[in-house]
Amino acid sequence: MKELKRIKSILSQTSIFFTLIVVFFYLIANSMISTTLVLEMSGMFMILIFSFILALCNLVFLIKKIPAALRALFHYIIVAAVVIITFFYFSTDTATVKGALIIAFALAIIYAIGGAVTFLITSKLSREKGKDDEYKPQFSAITSKNSKHK
Repeated sequence: MKELKRIKSILSQTSIFFTLIVVFFYLIANSMISTTLVLEMSGMFMILIFSFILALCNLVFLIKKIPAALRALFHYIIVAAVVIITFFYFSTDTATVKGALIIAFALAIIYAIGGAVTFLITSKLSREKGKDDEYKPQFSAITSKNSKHK
C-alpha cells in the first residue's frame, strides 16, 4: 500500500511538473517569437521524461535519516545535474561550460526562491497545527484513579 501511494505521488508530481514546464515554455516562447510555436510529439515526450525524473528526485526528501538542509542540497545537486545534462544533450547553444554555469546559477536562484517559499509555508502550517493541538494530559488515567482512592 505504501508503494502504491508513492507511485501515485510520483505520477501526480510528474503531471504537475509537465504542465508547469509546458505552460512556462509556451509563455516564454510566445512572448519572444511573433509566431505561435508548437512542440513536436518527441519534444513533449522528452519534457514528460524530464518531469518524471524531477518527480523521482523528490524521493530524496523522504530519507529522514539525513538532515533537512543536506537533503535540500542533495536534491539541488541532482536537479541541477539533470537540467544541465538535458541542456547539454538537447541544445547546441548551451552546450558550453559558460552555458552550464549560467543555467546552474539561474537554477540556484529559482531553487532558493522556491525553497524559501516552501520553508515559509511549511513552518506556518506546522505553527498552525501546534496551535490547534489541545493539551491532553498524558497521565489523566493514573491521576483520576489515584484521586478516587483517596
